[in-house]
Amino acid sequence: MKRLTVSTLFVLTLALVSVGQTFAAPMGYIDPATGGMIAQILLVILAGLSSVFYFFKNRIVMFFKKLTRQPIEEPAMAEQPAEAATEQNAQE
Repeated sequence: MKRLTVSTLFVLTLALVSVGQTFAAPMGYIDPATGGMIAQILLVILAGLSSVFYFFKNRIVMFFKKLTRQPIEEPAMAEQPAEAATEQNAQE
């Protein structure tokens, strides 16, 4: 017999609850204006969270890298050509 995982049990419970709620008597009425207002509020919250993530993405990534102890890669500095370094040493 296949072993049931937590996610399988969650999906089955969610399916049973949704089927039970489908045939239950409605608890109240939400008119279209209220539903539209709720949708607008949810869209504003989603837009705000996504813009915060967009603006602070680098800081968020560095925070989680520190938590997982992964080394943070620093941008490579452009190396000077050997001739330019020799000329600078000769001038000094």
